[in-house]
Amino acid sequence: PGGAGGAPSAPRIMPQLALLHQDSRYHQHAIAHSVDLHKKSLVRYGDAAPTSKSGGGGGGKVAGGAVPPPQCDRLKKSRVDGHSGRIMAVPPAGWNGPATPGLRRASRGGGGAAAGGVGGGRRGSDEEDGKPAARPPPGAGRTGGVLILGQRQITYHSTAEGVTKVLPLPGDAVLLSCDRILTQDSSSSRAGGSSKNDDGGCVRYLIGDERGRVHLLALTRHPASGKIGGLHLDTLGRSSIPTSLNYLGCGLLFVGSQFADAQLLRVLDEPIPSPAGPDESDEDAMMMGRSTYLVTCEEYTNLGPIVDFDLLPTAASQGGADGLSGADAAAADGGAAGLVRQSMVITASGTGSDGSIRLVRNGIGMSEYASVELGGIKGMWNLRARFGDGDDAYLVQSYVGETRVLGVGEGGDEEDDE
Repeated sequence: PGGAGGAPSAPRIMPQLALLHQDSRYHQHAIAHSVDLHKKSLVRYGDAAPTSKSGGGGGGKVAGGAVPPPQCDRLKKSRVDGHSGRIMAVPPAGWNGPATPGLRRASRGGGGAAAGGVGGGRRGSDEEDGKPAARPPPGAGRTGGVLILGQRQITYHSTAEGVTKVLPLPGDAVLLSCDRILTQDSSSSRAGGSSKNDDGGCVRYLIGDERGRVHLLALTRHPASGKIGGLHLDTLGRSSIPTSLNYLGCGLLFVGSQFADAQLLRVLDEPIPSPAGPDESDEDAMMMGRSTYLVTCEEYTNLGPIVDFDLLPTAASQGGADGLSGADAAAADGGAAGLVRQSMVITASGTGSDGSIRLVRNGIGMSEYASVELGGIKGMWNLRARFGDGDDAYLVQSYVGETRVLGVGEGGDEEDDE
């Protein structure tokens, strides 16, 4: 499509699929292929750019309106060090989410919107009203880079920018999870709001490792060029071993764990004192400094993984075999005629620092909100005030000499005797 005054605008770049693979010599490599959404096919790294039937050389526009990036901009990084295990896309400067027609109509004078993934975006005019687009930020229209999380280091690489940054990590801890922190500007731009640079010159990620530590990784950009200039890592605190991190906004972080209870954490602006745990190493103390930025709001029970379990028999009644052994216990159990013995399951749950012993009972869990001592009740049931009501309003209590109907109103308890 043409831009202002009929001038052709820069074509959109196909979304890029970044892969991290390992060869037979245990060398790791990162490479990106293009995804042709129109033809539902993959344009591999070494393939020439497809052309339209109307002619043109390599790099011509395809029917779907998007082209692969130039060969010099296609992401490739050989022999990545640091025992890498995860890869994350880092968007280019000015990337505001997928370029969909709805977003382009909602964003007046919007800048470059990437085709998705680590792909770049389209620069040009507004297609709906012909108004010239706002000046794109530095680096808009380029393909982005990748963040490679290793056991000994974190590597950022962008072939288009010609930038490779390495951040060594203290100790050997496998990084299990990662989640990007989206700013308010980024969320509003994806909803069709302001299309300015969504990261404010700093791309941030939350990273969790196998020791239960949660880190904040910040990638800073150069103001003039928009290229990544540095990597900075801060340790926020400890949680359950995080196999999944999801930043919910407003300082709330959900930690999903396969090895312990899931947690809902609040990230504080200022650190608070944190006592040393029984399994805290000198390395952890050096990184966190006896302080933490994380506070637990809620925990969600997870018994898995159950490494081992055993049955613990219990007495049939309070007057049974508690505290007895041998023949006395057998005699006490035999005297409890008609009562069924119930066993508890003792589980060894979790692994590593999150290992715990859990007791599992068979029954119905109850949470008590209020209690009133009323002796001599023979029967009790609930009633609705009207037949069409969805909720019950009264509690009927049957005694030997009377029947009481209790209801809760605005003024307090109401009681009727019959």
